[in-house]
Amino acid sequence: MARAKRRWNKLCGRPSTPEVGTIAKLVKKLRTAVDEKLEHNRTKKALLTIPYLPGVSYEDLEDVMEYTGLTMLSTHKHIGDKISEVSAAFAGSGYGLCEHYDNIDACENEEADMPVSHILALSLSQTSFSAAYTYMQAAYRSILEKETTRFDLGLQNFPTNGKDSEGEEALYWSRMRVTIVEVGRTSRGILTTLLVLGENADNSSFVRTVQEALRELLPDASTQDISKMLLLWKWDGEAEPLYLAARGAAELAKRAQEAPAGCKEPVHCAENRAPAKIILSNQVSLSEGRQRVGLNFDDGVRT
Repeated sequence: MARAKRRWNKLCGRPSTPEVGTIAKLVKKLRTAVDEKLEHNRTKKALLTIPYLPGVSYEDLEDVMEYTGLTMLSTHKHIGDKISEVSAAFAGSGYGLCEHYDNIDACENEEADMPVSHILALSLSQTSFSAAYTYMQAAYRSILEKETTRFDLGLQNFPTNGKDSEGEEALYWSRMRVTIVEVGRTSRGILTTLLVLGENADNSSFVRTVQEALRELLPDASTQDISKMLLLWKWDGEAEPLYLAARGAAELAKRAQEAPAGCKEPVHCAENRAPAKIILSNQVSLSEGRQRVGLNFDDGVRT
């Protein structure tokens, strides 16, 4: 029934589901902003990356793109699958990207030699706070182990002007620290990478809370080591947390258009397409001729 309703909505020119309609509105706004910025109306393709949303499937995203008149870009690593916000942010930070992405064999060899990164991804906005643990080598393969989203810890819920505002503020940041630690403790190895996202990631109290959580998660790490993990102290405009995932998505989109889609033609294919050569009998030896036609007279079997 749901499948039939979905199909009927699409035939009637409506979004297939209410969720698809909501996301489509956002995509349309982004498309309009891009076209106005670039002063053209030619945006035809896009690569979507989204945070962890259990109710949103890849089919939903395809329907979003269809409804907005866009074509979904897919890398050879993400055919039929979503690209997570964490994967995009990882790529946006310069991690997990092979150098020779236009050669699948070379790229996958590079990726096989990449170290496994144990990643703690945190995002703070006005409406929510989320923490996720995942591990990956290449930016394309993100294995999500734990994800928590707390709408009660969005910055708009930060206590102010209350009778005991100081105590409530301390409790607010304490709850956030506990959430970070709970997610971080699911790590399969020592945390190596911290990704900080969201419009309010530069909040000084948030930064201090993250530091406290890292000290609890990494008791043997030095203050300097923890400081290195905080990308907040390395922002240079390009790595601003609000645009970190978008920057990575743009890189993945570029590679999706420049790299072959999941295959590499072996050298012998070009040789097989070459015109047949006429070989005169006096130009080759008898043994060489046998090899060329696949004959082995020693055992009487045609190979």
